[in-house]
Order: sequence, then C-alpha cells, then structure tokens
Amino acid sequence: MLFDTLISSHTHEEILAVLAHEIGHSRLRHIVKFQALSLVFTLAGFYATFLLMNWEMLYSTFHLNHSESYAVLLIVGIFWQRIGYFAHPLLAGLSRSFERAADMYAVHLTGSGRPLAEALKKMAVLNLANLNPHPFYVWFNYSHPPIPERIELLAGKGNM
Repeated sequence: MLFDTLISSHTHEEILAVLAHEIGHSRLRHIVKFQALSLVFTLAGFYATFLLMNWEMLYSTFHLNHSESYAVLLIVGIFWQRIGYFAHPLLAGLSRSFERAADMYAVHLTGSGRPLAEALKKMAVLNLANLNPHPFYVWFNYSHPPIPERIELLAGKGNM
C-alpha cells in the first residue's frame, strides 16, 4: 500500500522502489493466490462444519437435541477459532515468502536493492519498528520479514 506520507518522507528513487515492490505483488499474482487459498479453506471449512453439524457424537457429548443445532454451531465456531489461531503461522509464512519475492521483483525492476533498502530503513524509523524481534514471534505473527532480514537479502541481490 502506498500512502501520501511516503511522498513526503522518501526520495523519488525510494518511492519507485516501493512501487516496484507493490507491482511485484501484482505481477507475481500474490493477491490472486491468497484469495484462491482463502476460497479453498472457506469451502473446506463449510463442508467440515456441515459434517460436524450432523455428527451424532457432538450432540450426545454435550447432551443436546438435534433441535438445538444453534448450540452445536457455537461449539463448532469455537473449534474453528482455535484451529485458525494455530494455522496463522502457516499463512504468515506464506505472506513472508511473498514479501521476499516482491522485494526481489523490485530489485529486478529497479536494477538495485539500495533504494528499497533505504526506503525500508526510513519506514522502520517512522513506524518505530522492532528491529530485533524474537524469531518465534516472527514465525508465529509477522506477515513481513523483519527489516534487517529484508535489507540483508536486498544487499545480496543488488548494488548496495
């Protein structure tokens, strides 16, 4: 995403590098891939919910009648919420790989990793980014690689 604050705080070359990164997401079809994956998971979740709603053991375990399917739906919803919590690292890992690929696409378009690296440094300062997050926290929560990791990758792929 590009915001007007980027224009006021970054050089022309850095703005082009950030734009090249965003173009990379488009050209590499990251949004389409995420939407397709989301659709597959949603359809699978609806089907699994349908099966669970008809599972006799679920009703008998909680001493519910079939007319109380709303209660079973609540139980299934709680189950999906827990599954989603533990599935989050998989989606975050996929997102981080997409970010690395978009960074490399920006290097391809601009011919250098320097402008994007400089832009990332400025964004880190402006956004008060944690430059040394715990690796487990990154694995579990981060949708983007930490800034130092991205800069290191850019340094190896372009004229820094």
